[in-house]
Amino acid sequence: MAVLAARQTAGRGRLGRRWVDDQGLGVALTLVLSDRDVDVTCLSLACGIAALDAVGCVLGARMPPLGLRWPNDLMLVDASGRGVRKLGGVLIERAEGRVLAGIGINVHQQPADFPPHLRDLATSLTCLHAACSRPRLAGEMARAAIAWSRRSREQVVERWKRHDALRGVATAFECGGRRVEGVVELIEPLEFIELRTAHGLERLSAATAVRGEASRS
Repeated sequence: MAVLAARQTAGRGRLGRRWVDDQGLGVALTLVLSDRDVDVTCLSLACGIAALDAVGCVLGARMPPLGLRWPNDLMLVDASGRGVRKLGGVLIERAEGRVLAGIGINVHQQPADFPPHLRDLATSLTCLHAACSRPRLAGEMARAAIAWSRRSREQVVERWKRHDALRGVATAFECGGRRVEGVVELIEPLEFIELRTAHGLERLSAATAVRGEASRS
């Protein structure tokens, strides 16, 4: 089952963050899946890939340069492949034997539609001169997400790595109650993140939370 919100007044992102679309300018889609039918461990990655594919399917040659910032943010990327502005995101939750896969994409927002603290961090397809039909994009997202949820773990990880927008970026992480800063050397998205810190290489669990970015080295 797929649920498309006309507008969203209490949207959530990862780590308790708020997803803003109270004017109904984006796509806020939730897929309700059985936890017996999907590999929940890589569903977040699969839905990020699905969002990327759906935008590409709808926009074709008009598609802006996009990538995936671990674990599942859809990002506008610069010429070096670094994510610079967030276009969309994914939130996976479980409830009563069901998996709720929420996917949000900014579509028609203008810069003034974002809260002031997000205007330098977020973007939309309209801001990128690539506006499209919200219902069509939602339909493509639902189809792509269902298809990718049925792919093998190896297929999902391999495809995700091709669009990694965090490798080579100076980033801060929260890990075990401590803040760790360094340049991302390698991401195995279901296993670990390897950082080059001031003290050498350090490997963090894939459950680590991203806290902020600096610049590409």
